[in-house]
Amino acid sequence: MLTDKIEEEIKKVKRRVPKWFREGETQINSLILFKYLELHKEGKPISKNRLKYECEEFVNFDGNFNQMVNFGEKNHAKVFHIINGKVVLWKPVSEFILFEYEKIK
Repeated sequence: MLTDKIEEEIKKVKRRVPKWFREGETQINSLILFKYLELHKEGKPISKNRLKYECEEFVNFDGNFNQMVNFGEKNHAKVFHIINGKVVLWKPVSEFILFEYEKIK
C-alpha cells in the first residue's frame, strides 16, 4: 500500500538525515543537502541544474541526487521532490529536515 511506503520512507529519512548532518563533508548526500539548504535560504527557486552546478565538485551528483528524490527499497532517503522543474524538500519531511538543520547551525 502506498501509505505504508510513505511511512517507511519517512522513517528512513528520520534515521538517516541526522546522521548525514553529523557526517557533514564526508558524505555526498550530506553535501548535496547542505548545498540545497544554503541555496534555499536565498528564497529563490532551485532547479536541478542549478543544484548540480553548485555541487559540481561532488562525484556522481546525478546518481546520488536521484537516490534522494525517488522512492525505493535501496534509495538513500527521499528528501527532495521536483515540482514544475524546481527542487523542493519533500513535504512529509520538510519540517523535520529544517529542524535538524537548525540544530547543527
